[in-house]
Amino acid sequence: MLKHGIYLAFLNVNWFLILLFMVTGQQANPAAGGVQAGRLLTVFENVGQVWGDYDKNGRLHVYVTDTERPNTLFHHNGDGTFSPADGADQKTAVFNTLTHILIIANILAAAILLYLLLASPNPILPTLPETAHRLVLGALAGVAAFAILWWVVISPLRSQPTLDQLLAQAHVTAPQRLPHAAEAKVTLGRALFWDPLLGGNKDTACVTCHHPLFGTGDALALSIGTGGQGLSEKRFFFDPTRAVLVPRNATPIYNLALVGMDTLFWDGRVQVIGGKFLSPADSKLPLGLENAVAVQAMFPVTSRDEMRGHVGDPALFNAPNELAQIDDHELTAIWDGLMVRLLAVPAYQQLFAAAYPEIPLAELGFEHAANAIAAYQMETFTFLDSPWDRYLQGDTAALSDAALVGATLFFGEAGCLQCHNGPLLSDMAFHNIGVPQVGPGKGYESPYDFGRARETGNAGDLFAFRTPPLRNVELTGPWMHNGAYVTLEAAVRHHLNPVQAVAAYDFDQLSPLMQEMDSGETAVHSAPLNARSFTRPTSNLSDDEVAAILAFLQSLTSPSARDLSHIIPDSVPSKLPVGGALQ
Repeated sequence: MLKHGIYLAFLNVNWFLILLFMVTGQQANPAAGGVQAGRLLTVFENVGQVWGDYDKNGRLHVYVTDTERPNTLFHHNGDGTFSPADGADQKTAVFNTLTHILIIANILAAAILLYLLLASPNPILPTLPETAHRLVLGALAGVAAFAILWWVVISPLRSQPTLDQLLAQAHVTAPQRLPHAAEAKVTLGRALFWDPLLGGNKDTACVTCHHPLFGTGDALALSIGTGGQGLSEKRFFFDPTRAVLVPRNATPIYNLALVGMDTLFWDGRVQVIGGKFLSPADSKLPLGLENAVAVQAMFPVTSRDEMRGHVGDPALFNAPNELAQIDDHELTAIWDGLMVRLLAVPAYQQLFAAAYPEIPLAELGFEHAANAIAAYQMETFTFLDSPWDRYLQGDTAALSDAALVGATLFFGEAGCLQCHNGPLLSDMAFHNIGVPQVGPGKGYESPYDFGRARETGNAGDLFAFRTPPLRNVELTGPWMHNGAYVTLEAAVRHHLNPVQAVAAYDFDQLSPLMQEMDSGETAVHSAPLNARSFTRPTSNLSDDEVAAILAFLQSLTSPSARDLSHIIPDSVPSKLPVGGALQ
C-alpha cells in the first residue's frame, strides 16, 4: 500500500504542475520576446549542464546549473566563446526543460495507469467495486492522456508566435531615411557617377559596375573593370592578355540613404564606429566626408583593377593615364590628380561651384566629389515602396499569402533572422556560411579570399563576409561575395546545407573566364567549410517552404527599382561616352 500511496502522491504533484503550467506557461513563452517554443535543449545531459540548439542556429548552447549562483543559459557566439543569454531566453530554457520533464512523466503515468486499469483484482482501491475502480483509473488515464496531448500538440500550436511577434523579436521595423541632399549636389553627383573621366584610362565610370538596368550591379559574378568593353554579360577585355577580374561581386547600391548603412564593402573595410570613419586610408582620409557612403566612394577610383588602371594598359580612347603612374599607397596624390582632371572641364567648374558655393575651386578636394556621388546614389536608388515596406508601414494587405507564409518561416523556424534582422534585414556583421571558394581569390592569398580576416587579421574572421541587406535582392544576382550562385533559389538552398551545396556545386554556371581563373582544386573550393569561423545552419525546409521564402524575398522588391532606364543621361560633362566603354 505504501508504494501505491507514493504513486498517487506523485500523480497529485504531476497534475498540480500541469495545471500550473497551463495557467502560467504562456507568460514564459518566447512569443513575448524570446525564442520560439519547442526548440530547446535536451540533447544530452551532464552534471550541472544541458546542451542544445534552442534557437536552431546550428550552434550548441549550454544551460548551466550552479549551487553558488543563479542558473544561466549561455549563448554560443559562433567563435568558440559563450555569453549569457537575455532574460527571455533564460525563461524559455527553464520553461521548455520542465515541459520535456512533464511530457516524460505523463507518458510514464499513462503507461502505469493503463496497466492498473487492466489489472485484476484492484491493486490500489480494493474496497471499491470493480466498475468504480475502472472509472477512477480511466479518469486518471484520461487526464494523463490529455496532459500529453496538451504539451505535445495543443500548447505548441497555441504558442506559435505571429509574424508581428517574430518581427519584434528580430527588431524589424520600418527603416528611417537620412535627410535629403541639396539638388545641386545631387546634380553634380549624377554627372560624376556616369562620367568615365574618373577612370584612369577614361573607359570606366561608377556606373560600369553599378548599372541601374542590372540591379545596380552588372549581372556578372565578378566585374570586368578597366580594360573592358561592353555591358553586363556582353562585356569582355579589350586586351585578353591583360585580363584581371575584380575579385568580388559588385555590391548593390540600393537604399544607401537608410539609417544604419554604415558598414560597406563585403569585408567591411569602411565603417562608422563611434561617429568616426574607419577606412583603408586611415589618417590619410580627408576631413569633410559626410557619411559612410561618401567614404566608400573614395576608393574604387584608387583601385587599379576597377578604375585606375595599370601602366602600359592599352588606351581604348587613346587617352593618357597619368593616374596609373602614381604609387598605390599615395592615395592623396591619386585624389588630387582626379580633381585636376575634373576642374579642367568648364562644365565641372560650374557644377562644383553650384554644389559648393562657399568653397573656392582651388580649395576643393575629391572628398567633395565623393559627397556628391554619395548624395546621387542615396537620392536615386533609395526606395521604400516594396510590398514588404508597405506591410511594415501598416498595409496588412500588401503581402501575398505565399509571402506571408515565407516571412513567418524566414523570421521563425528557418532561422534566417539570425543574420538578416533589424530594419535593414542585415545585422551588418560578418559570417562564414561556407560559400564555395570559386574564382581567382583576392590579394596575396589568392586563390583564397579570406574576407573579413584580411582587415582584422583574426583567424576567427576567415572567409567571413558582411551580411547583405535584402531589399531588391531578387534583382541583384549573381549572389554571394564571389557571385557563386546565378539563381536566388540556389543561394537560398545553399544555406540549408552548405556542405552538400559545395560538394554538388555546378561549375558550368561560371563564365569561361571565371572557370579559367578558378583554382580547380577541391581543397580550395571547400576551404571555408573547414575554417573554425564556419557556422553550419540546421534548417531543413521542404520545397514548398523554400518557394514560400522566395515569395517573401520577392516581396522585398520595389516596383520603382524594376525599370530605371529613365535615369540614364544623354551625355556627361567630359563629353566622353556615357558610362565609358559600354558599347
